[in-house]
Amino acid sequence: MEDRPQKYPDNYKTELLAFLRSYLNDPTKVRDAAIADPVLMPTSVLIGIRGSGAGGGRGGRGREGGGPSEGDDGGLWERRVTRERYVVCVRFNAKDRGGDYIGVKTGMAIYAGGRFDSFNDQPQGACDQMEFKPFPELEKLSR
Repeated sequence: MEDRPQKYPDNYKTELLAFLRSYLNDPTKVRDAAIADPVLMPTSVLIGIRGSGAGGGRGGRGREGGGPSEGDDGGLWERRVTRERYVVCVRFNAKDRGGDYIGVKTGMAIYAGGRFDSFNDQPQGACDQMEFKPFPELEKLSR
C-alpha cells in the first residue's frame, strides 16, 4: 500500500481546538499554552488488515508487526507501519477533574490528508526540538 503525499493542514488550529475542547477534563482557563507549526515527519500508524479466516493473513503479511488483534475471529490483523504525516506539537497546563492544575503537558496532533486524524499525549521526544509560540486561542477556550 503506497502512501500519497500529504496535504498541509490549513485549519490545524481550529481542528486541534475542537478536539481539545472535548479531550480536556476542563477546557477553561488553560495556562501556558504554546503550539508549534506543522512539520512533516514519519509517524507510526496502526493499520488493520483483513485476513482470509482463521490462521491466515493476506499476501504473506501474517504476523509481521502484530498478528491477530485481541478477540480476533481470524479475520482482522493489525500491524504498525511508518507514514509521513504532518504533526503539530502543543503544550498546555490544564485542570484535572478536581479543578487543580496538573502541570505542563506536551501532546502531538497528527494530520492525514490535511485533516486532524489523532492525538498522541505521550510523543516521546518527537516535540523536543520544536519551536513553540504562544497559543492564546487555547487559553481562551470555553466549554
